[in-house]
Amino acid sequence: MDASGERVPGTTDRVFLADFGLAKSVSTGSRFTRTGQALGTPAYMSPEQARGDSATLGPDSDVWALGAVLYEALAGRAPFEGVTEAEIVGKVILSEPAPIGRLRPDVPRALEPVIRACLAKDPRRRPGSGSALATDLDRLL
Repeated sequence: MDASGERVPGTTDRVFLADFGLAKSVSTGSRFTRTGQALGTPAYMSPEQARGDSATLGPDSDVWALGAVLYEALAGRAPFEGVTEAEIVGKVILSEPAPIGRLRPDVPRALEPVIRACLAKDPRRRPGSGSALATDLDRLL
């Protein structure tokens, strides 16, 4: 689609998700952030990202963020909340989110273990990719 929302002949619709606050120049290669700097919205950062451990970031961190978004969509609030960013980061690293069923009893119980797996503190316990998460969710449908 073009800027006006009209379909452009010969193209297909694709959705891209981007966080423009975490950018680097493609043409010059210069970074707008420092190496090791923890970046992102604290409530959606994986524990490894919140610790600033950039060497271990990968698809598992993306799965964490997807789990946080799913949690919020179902529970009506982020999995970790606080007054300050530091408080939220501390909870991401050290606390477990409230069970969704306690906040929203109408949410199917079968979703709870999938989302809990996405929000596992240990990245090895999370679904290995967005595709793996999609497969898990497809099994529930």
